Amino acid sequence: MTNSLSMLVADLYPQLQAWRRDFHRYAESGWFEFRTATLVAEELDRLGYRLQLGREVIKAESRMGLPSSDELEAQEQRARNQGALEKWLPHFSATLDTGRPGPTIAYRVDMDALDLNELLEPEHLPFREGFASCNSGMMHACGHDGHTTIGLGLAHVFKSLESQLSGTVKLIFQPAEEGTRGAKSMVEAGVVDDVDFFTAVHIGTGVPAGELVCGSDSF
Repeated sequence: MTNSLSMLVADLYPQLQAWRRDFHRYAESGWFEFRTATLVAEELDRLGYRLQLGREVIKAESRMGLPSSDELEAQEQRARNQGALEKWLPHFSATLDTGRPGPTIAYRVDMDALDLNELLEPEHLPFREGFASCNSGMMHACGHDGHTTIGLGLAHVFKSLESQLSGTVKLIFQPAEEGTRGAKSMVEAGVVDDVDFFTAVHIGTGVPAGELVCGSDSF
């Protein structure tokens, strides 16, 4: 499987880069990830994942740091103007059931940007190469554009290797991670109630390229 996995990732690389740069350009802050979520949902649906949407994965009354209804409406319209897909506007998680007995493993990735303005100067690589954020006050300065891309990459890899897997894989695309706002509403909606093993993915600036570091905590 190691060789086939390496080949899958290598083949995916151009698409992964394109996704990451697109998410970076259209950065969306916490609870405003309308465009990001719909594009991810469309790809997962195309791959054949079972999606859970809206109140199935978000307990509305448990949302923390929620912007005003006027702000949400304005940002939802902004996302539509930037290519958000109407049918997938709610937040979601995606499940791949292999049909064979085994544990339920969840991978959580986050989608939100920070409330920052990106540097629009030639020395800044995203600006120089044309994918700096076009949304004022919203910038992927913490790598969540990369995390979302990793989630899509995992979705492709798991689907390609489905015949070699057992159990169930859940991919959780979390809104509003910054400020620790989004997880509570997903947990209270029961998203992780059936999960045996949980991994929260995060890029580490202190980790050399090509290395993976794992921590362990019970929950």
